Amino acid sequence: GIGMMGVSMGGIETWMAASVDPRIKVTVPIIAAQSFNWSLENNKWQGRAGTIQATHQQAAKDLGDAAVNKENVKKVWDKVIPGITGEFDCPSMIRIFAPRPLLLLSNEKDLNCPLRGALLAFDAATGAYRSKNALDKLKTNVTPNEPHRLTPGHVVMTVDWFVKWL
Repeated sequence: GIGMMGVSMGGIETWMAASVDPRIKVTVPIIAAQSFNWSLENNKWQGRAGTIQATHQQAAKDLGDAAVNKENVKKVWDKVIPGITGEFDCPSMIRIFAPRPLLLLSNEKDLNCPLRGALLAFDAATGAYRSKNALDKLKTNVTPNEPHRLTPGHVVMTVDWFVKWL
């Protein structure tokens, strides 16, 4: 079987690909599970938007806005990944992966993937795995006091997950 992992944007690509490609048997998105919509609705979009700041600044200018704001950030996100703030947001897509083994790794102080938005994705996955009697194939972990970065613990947990399920 195929195992797939990714970090940050690579993690977003991982949960998106794994949700729609049944060849991917085991998945580990790291610092990537979140709700883009939650970030917008709760004024927590700045961290993620800051990763492509020049793009957002140019979009704001092109749209006639004086500064980057929630509305033009949403337009950029939906242009870069159509549907990411709606039907293709992580809490919707992650459910599709059930019941294949899924390890979701987040960090408590991650401004790019705010914890409360990440927990929406975790909850959606938990509901899907519970409905398929597959909670043993789902694991979530939040590393305390860490920002948006890969940790040595993430690497260990990822390798262990792949060894267990592949």
